[in-house]
This record gives sequence, C-alpha cells and structure tokens, in this order.
Amino acid sequence: MTITSRLALREITADTVRDICDLTTTKAQENFVAPNAVSIAEAYFCKEAWFRAIYCSDTPVGFVMLHQQPDKGEYFLWRFMIDQAHHGKGYGKEAMRLILDHVRTQPDATVLKLSCVPGEGSPEEFYIKLGFTFTGEIEDGEKIYTIALDYHGLPPIVPIA
Repeated sequence: MTITSRLALREITADTVRDICDLTTTKAQENFVAPNAVSIAEAYFCKEAWFRAIYCSDTPVGFVMLHQQPDKGEYFLWRFMIDQAHHGKGYGKEAMRLILDHVRTQPDATVLKLSCVPGEGSPEEFYIKLGFTFTGEIEDGEKIYTIALDYHGLPPIVPIA
C-alpha cells in the first residue's frame, strides 16, 4: 500500500520567505532552535546548506535545513521545526520521513546525523521515538544522534482522506 504524504518540502522564494520567517516555536523550545530568519540567512552563506519550507497544502507549517557534504557521504540535520500552531498533528513525524527520503537520494548517504541539547523542551525524545540513536558523542554540550538511512521503522504516515 502506498501512503501519500499530506506534506511537501518546498523551496523558499521571495514570495514565501516572510511566511516562513513568521513560523514560531513554543516558549520552551526557543532555546533549542534558531529563528527561521537566522537559519535562512546562514544558509545563503553556506554552500553546503540545503533548506526547505514544510507545507501542508498551501499552508507553511515548518522549516528544515540540512548540512550536506556528499563527498564525505555526511548529512546533518541542522534545523528542524514545526510551527507551534501545528503541533500534535503528526507533521513532525511525517516531515522527518520526507527529509529521510530526500537524504536517501543523495550520493553515498548512509546516515543522517543531528544534535540536540538535553533539557525541558528539547526534541531529544521526539528523535529517539523516530529511531535516532545517541552516538555517545557530545559536541559543545549537544548530544549527537544518528539514524541509518535503511531504517524504515518510522510511524506510518496518515493517508490523505
């Protein structure tokens, strides 16, 4: 059975950038992810950055940014957020599946890495539930997690009705 995603990863354009910059996290999450405006600005000065808005139909619901080093086969989830108004809808899990599907298409990609600071409001438990595992590494107070790209154990996507 093929499951169709309700979400799509789309390029951010001059027409959509303000809407993406207006997406917000909860107060508890503010210390764990940079504002989208900062991320987009950083991406324009980093050739390894790949970033997209996460949409449900025509509504922007989130943002993702990867650091890609295909020559090393390394892909790192730099930023990931779902707007606080859209929490609890399963968009985070669904968007992560789209992100993993994207990375799987990249040259020599075998794992996706990410880092997060533990603490109240941290996305750490979210990532663990998706199948990411702690590598034992800690960089600048952030725990490094990884998921093998051949892992398909993510919770199922809710089909479009």
